[in-house]
Amino acid sequence: NITAAAGTVNLGTAGNSVGAVSQTGGTTLNASVVTADSSSSINLGSGSNALGTLGTIVRGGQLDVVDGSGGLTVSGPLTGGTISNAVNIATSGGVLAVNGNISTGGNNNIVLTSSGGGSGVTQNAGVTVNAGGGTILVDAGGGAANFNATSLLTTTNNTASAVTIRNAAATSLGNVTANAAGATLALGAGGAISGAITQNGASVLDVNTLTVNQSGG
Repeated sequence: NITAAAGTVNLGTAGNSVGAVSQTGGTTLNASVVTADSSSSINLGSGSNALGTLGTIVRGGQLDVVDGSGGLTVSGPLTGGTISNAVNIATSGGVLAVNGNISTGGNNNIVLTSSGGGSGVTQNAGVTVNAGGGTILVDAGGGAANFNATSLLTTTNNTASAVTIRNAAATSLGNVTANAAGATLALGAGGAISGAITQNGASVLDVNTLTVNQSGG
């Protein structure tokens, strides 16, 4: 267990990288801010973690982060190191606020999930989530999904799950690029959109195919 509720936990730093990072079963990481510089995978997967902000992450393997306490802000960036691996970030009991860039390379997926009371997902102005050739899944857990007009979800993936936004109430879209032949922006696939679907500002949907599963709004 590590407790730094008002401080920062640095799991490796620039020039002092660590190897694979994981948690022993049943342990809790309680920190205002977490950063990491690892030459391998990073797995902070305990559901009892209480994390405020996920800061700069440099990685050499898959990144898994779970926050179980009232929402998580991703200030990032999550773009450093060897990024040919998946990214999975989840929070419960609050909003997942994507305020920093997230990238994967190759055919590696990005999954962003919020669940429980007060759930929802936001993406800040100018922030890019780039899955390379992988898929992007955003699950708002029944809360609102709000993507700023200058934000971007982008992938070269060419499948029906290229970009999926699901389990959302009111959904306000930013820029989405999924224009490869066969690529789909699927709104509500696997969990309907229960509120109105709109676009923020002058955002553009540059997609090969658009599907919508909406239960209200």
